[in-house]
Amino acid sequence: MSEIPDQADLARAGKPLPDPKTNVRPIALNVPRVLTVLDILTASVMRLDEPRTRNWTTGNYELDRITGGFRPGFTWLFGAATSFGKSSWLVAFADDNIKKKKKVLIVSSEDTEEVYGDRLMVRRSKVDAMRYRDGKLHDFERDRVNEQLAKAEEVPVFVDARRYPVEDLVGHLKNVIKEHKIDVVAFDYVQEFRSKRRFQDERVKFREIASMLRHVTKDAKIAGVIFSQLTTTEHTKIPTRDNIRESRDMAHGAEVIVLGFEPNATIPGPEGKPPIAEEGDKCFFIDKVKNGPRNRIIKAPWNDDGAYFETVPDPEQQAIDAMVDQFPIADEDQRYP
Repeated sequence: MSEIPDQADLARAGKPLPDPKTNVRPIALNVPRVLTVLDILTASVMRLDEPRTRNWTTGNYELDRITGGFRPGFTWLFGAATSFGKSSWLVAFADDNIKKKKKVLIVSSEDTEEVYGDRLMVRRSKVDAMRYRDGKLHDFERDRVNEQLAKAEEVPVFVDARRYPVEDLVGHLKNVIKEHKIDVVAFDYVQEFRSKRRFQDERVKFREIASMLRHVTKDAKIAGVIFSQLTTTEHTKIPTRDNIRESRDMAHGAEVIVLGFEPNATIPGPEGKPPIAEEGDKCFFIDKVKNGPRNRIIKAPWNDDGAYFETVPDPEQQAIDAMVDQFPIADEDQRYP
């Protein structure tokens, strides 16, 4: 029988028990790694050599040029008043990315799939939005719709989040992002998302909801866009982050802030140049870019008949595409004798 007393013997003798942590050495601590100058500069050069296709388009070349497009790990905050067309812009950039074989997931806290489906179909088929809404398409428009339906991609694009608190959503969305290899997630819009918690201050509530949504995309190292309402008045010429409804704190966590607005007067261009935009045009104001210029205004072309945003392509790429169309490359087996 062992003469070494165990803990039961010590307890019966009224003696203090040994500290279980005595002489215990942790195998690994959950602490951040210290990086060297060589580490961070090596990573910088590796990013430089990566193809820029890792960024995803906003559907507007000028907006892409200034912001760098939707980048992995970056969260955008897009704000606009109710009548601007936030969901229409969401559909526009989702459509342009899907055509480039990227995957965009729309997480809606307000509108149903019918709204997004109708807008996407109208944009793709280029039919009249009111006639589509009323079911009064011309025969040639119906043919366009059927043609686009035949081309529809079988890729994930929409989650109806209207009945679910954000605490339940985040875990599910992380699984969806991983399973389907999603590239961009758009949350439309933050003021309509629900929470299980009770908040006395609405500002704190939406700050916390935005933080949870933001970390869904950051943890997955993909791009995220959080949509928000703006509070503007007829005297607001150009909105800023101060117009973000309920919570300006959301702006602090975003790498890019873009605000949609319609100017109430002509916005003049540089001396000798045409105006940037006319009264009533749809425009983007770039309020914040983590690694780029800010305080820029870009006109966003809008199709009145279809009620959708037009794609603004890269002019250099257009020139290249035109040359390819004019002088097509021969098939591989015909290229050499």
